[in-house]
Amino acid sequence: MKVALRLACVMVALLLGRHALGQGAGAAEPGKAAEPPKARATPGAEGKSAGGEGLREKKSRVSRVENQGWFVVSVDEKLPNGQSRVVLFHVPPRTGVGGAADGTLRPAGELVQMPVAWCVRGRGLYMLFEEPPRPPAFPGPPKPRRLLTVRATRTETGEWATDPAGRPDVLPNLDGAGEMIDIVGCGPGIVAVRRVDGRVRLDVLRMDATSSAAGWEQVNGLPAELEECEDRLAIAGGEQGVLIAAAPTHVGAEGAGVLWSVNLTGQAPTWAQRPLGALGARALRHADGVLTLCAGQLLASWTDRAGAFHVVSRELDGRGEPTPSDAWRDLATQPGVYSAFTPVAMDQDERLAVMYNPPAPDKPKAGETTRPESRLMELSVRTGRVLYDGPIRLAPPISGADYVLMGVVMWMVLGMVIAGIVPPREGVVVIAEGSSIAEPMRRVIAGVIDFSLAMLAVSRIEGVALDDMLTLGWWSGEQGQLVVVQALGALVVVCTVFECLLGRTPGKLVSGCEVVSTQVRLGASKQGEARPSLWRALVRNLLKWGLPPLGLLGVMDPGGRGRHDQFARTAVIVRYVPEDEPLDDDFDG
Repeated sequence: MKVALRLACVMVALLLGRHALGQGAGAAEPGKAAEPPKARATPGAEGKSAGGEGLREKKSRVSRVENQGWFVVSVDEKLPNGQSRVVLFHVPPRTGVGGAADGTLRPAGELVQMPVAWCVRGRGLYMLFEEPPRPPAFPGPPKPRRLLTVRATRTETGEWATDPAGRPDVLPNLDGAGEMIDIVGCGPGIVAVRRVDGRVRLDVLRMDATSSAAGWEQVNGLPAELEECEDRLAIAGGEQGVLIAAAPTHVGAEGAGVLWSVNLTGQAPTWAQRPLGALGARALRHADGVLTLCAGQLLASWTDRAGAFHVVSRELDGRGEPTPSDAWRDLATQPGVYSAFTPVAMDQDERLAVMYNPPAPDKPKAGETTRPESRLMELSVRTGRVLYDGPIRLAPPISGADYVLMGVVMWMVLGMVIAGIVPPREGVVVIAEGSSIAEPMRRVIAGVIDFSLAMLAVSRIEGVALDDMLTLGWWSGEQGQLVVVQALGALVVVCTVFECLLGRTPGKLVSGCEVVSTQVRLGASKQGEARPSLWRALVRNLLKWGLPPLGLLGVMDPGGRGRHDQFARTAVIVRYVPEDEPLDDDFDG
């Protein structure tokens, strides 16, 4: 009884430590609340103008590792410095190990200033900040732009966390010349697009393995038409470089627009130019037109005056280059989305996530603000089907894996307490002649073999890769815990059948032991008479696999029989052939 209570206390302590570890890894910056805003967020930021027009930031949310998505959101709440509160949201993957539910965002931190531009590369979020301009009384060169970054990481418990947990990491500054258009993440690194003295300029901060540069370097060889372009530009990042699209926006403008691509993986950039296409140009003629790269698809999205959200797509070839300009297709149209929207590519899930603000009610109710809460829409980039469209679901502080673990712990604690209090009612323990209680190591080997076979079978059914099973995060994650629970359930059924019919499981067959009933006649030696009944085999395996700590305590039992054997009136034995005792020489007759 005391051992059971001590083991239960240890399990509860491990659960609390696991939860504290997961929460501590994703803590917000000291002095800032980790709680996300409850209401009315404004996605993205008002972008810088191109050609004198109010251009919204065109974001390409392209990732290379697990294709993480991020939102940088400015909310209504004001900070002491007079600026709006800025919250970072991480979009966890929907598929794979520990996939999040549709519509889920994870609050990942806060900022005191809205970045002028931001992008995603791999699991990292990269944010570019501009300093206030110098006052006229103190002329001088413009202040450099600061580049900060945070990353989404998996903790040892399988949960998502923000790294670093405090202040973001600092990367090399970008000089303050010109007017920013956007920054995008691509395979070689981070690319900044701006206009300097009326000309388009590209700079790259290389982050690939072959890079030796310690700062930003200018991309040379821009096509003259791009360098002198005054039309609206939209940029998307790919594995080898970036795509830049331009479409005429002045009144009466026609034409298909232009699409440039640059490969930045070599020593010198390689440029290519092709028509953008009618549908793509139509998207970019709108003030909120956005170009996004997602799962091998080039997406162009915009909203019309009626509040409908449109997405058109264009396939990329094996080299990541766009297909012919006439290959655009209408992907999706969703009503109720107005101009304040921000798209995020979820490459791993082949989805496009869109945060937007629905229209405000004409006559708000008493106590209700005129600005509605932001919503999240997720649509498939393959079929255009809307997979989710509703309120933002914030990732709970306790994950599904925590609930599973708490349920299992409570069941085990309750079962072990009851098993320790209620004494087994068994009479005289008798085993057949020519057998003995199996050694503890032999029983441990049998149990390990049975559990391993069950885990392999269930993991194959669930489609879990062997590499995932070899990581600690998988075992502590939701999928790992569910697979373990399913394996234990399967062991209860399979071992019951095997022990009832054969007296042995595969593990016991390998280790050379078997299960027998202890309620047999003295001297019975037939194997068929010693097999446990179906009821006794079920009770034994339900206690052994349903309460694994109880089975482990049975190994340490001085009598070689744990509580599961005592309640089921069974024993694990090994058979031997008794040796004939030599006759005493002094024995007469």
